[in-house]
Amino acid sequence: MTELRDKYREADLVIFVSPLYIFNVTGVLKTFMDRLLPILKPYMLLDEKGYIKHPDRFPEKGEQGFIVFSASGFPDVEHNFDGLQAMFRLWDSHNENTHLMGEFYMPAAEMITQSVYENRRKMIADACFNAGSDVVTKGKIAKEYMQIVSFPGVTRTKFQKQADYFWETLDGKGKYLTETPKLKI
Repeated sequence: MTELRDKYREADLVIFVSPLYIFNVTGVLKTFMDRLLPILKPYMLLDEKGYIKHPDRFPEKGEQGFIVFSASGFPDVEHNFDGLQAMFRLWDSHNENTHLMGEFYMPAAEMITQSVYENRRKMIADACFNAGSDVVTKGKIAKEYMQIVSFPGVTRTKFQKQADYFWETLDGKGKYLTETPKLKI
């Protein structure tokens, strides 16, 4: 972890990527973030907005930006990504030299593997590519790219009908997992 912390703090830009697991990042990413704490000093610093922060242990390394990308099976961003979103926004507001540059939350992610949603896949890929280009060349990301990723492409009703139909055709999880190898204990 010492080597990873060094690489993390040397980076001008960090991209955190995680599927949404119970309204937050995976346990592995959360553990990694918990173990980043030593990049900050334990002292308290009051910023111009009135937030209390931890001072950067390595201010000579300069400012650092970060971007968040997460995907979920549910069709909504609101009331779905709230926990993950709050964690990263607090990471931004409580760190002296680390700043949130973009949030990409992709709802209804399982659907994009279906051929009928090829246009959505392409739009998301193009938006992510353009956002990456902009962050490197302009130092910022247009909100339109984040909005493209956050648009599910279907109504909630259509999404629910398609999801329910999928599970009905498999007779629930029983058939879905029939080909799964079983552990012999």
